[in-house]
Amino acid sequence: PIFGPLVPRGSGPNVSAPMVSLLALAADFRALEASPDVKKILLVFDTPGGMVTDVNAFAQMIAGAAKPVFGYVSGDCCSAGYWIASQVKELSSDPTARVGNSGVMIGGSVQEAPDANGRRDVNVISSNAPMKRVDLTSEEGQASIRAMLDGIEEIFLQAVARGRGVPVSTVKQDFGQGAPMSAKQAKSAGLIDRIEANGLAGVLSRLGSPVRTATPRRAAAANQLAHFRASL
Repeated sequence: PIFGPLVPRGSGPNVSAPMVSLLALAADFRALEASPDVKKILLVFDTPGGMVTDVNAFAQMIAGAAKPVFGYVSGDCCSAGYWIASQVKELSSDPTARVGNSGVMIGGSVQEAPDANGRRDVNVISSNAPMKRVDLTSEEGQASIRAMLDGIEEIFLQAVARGRGVPVSTVKQDFGQGAPMSAKQAKSAGLIDRIEANGLAGVLSRLGSPVRTATPRRAAAANQLAHFRASL
């Protein structure tokens, strides 16, 4: 797992956030390479990127690994995270993942008023990454972000349509268009199937009604499936 901002040695400017130490990652990776029980290595990414220090060295370690290394993006794989992920043998991702954000940025501030509240943040972006930190007050910047959001929204709406058994057009038109609904509104529009008048106690009582005992064959199959899942 590579989950969180990347730092060289387990510390960084925001120590309250869970950090990913490249030093610790490298030690774990060497141990996996040395183990005779390990045939393949999978790196799972959910990282916004991080500091530049030691990223190139770890990426070279991945590229030169003696064993095949694969990557999977569960959430974000951006900036320094994608630098590393680009070196694996095969990189796959969840349909809703965000990948890329290549480029380098450094931040600073300038004094515009007498006290500490009078400083304004300034970011400098590398030459080939003009869209890395867009101006969200500009139409161009908002269009760039909206294009990414629309791609994720498409997957979201398709999943909702499949789950509720309706066309995507119905989800777009009748499911609130992004606004939350009351339970009564949601029931009327088809977002939910029922409203529980007695709350959680009611649904527990309803779902806890007696069920038909499974046949021995079905019970055996269920036990075998449970055992298989446990072994996984």
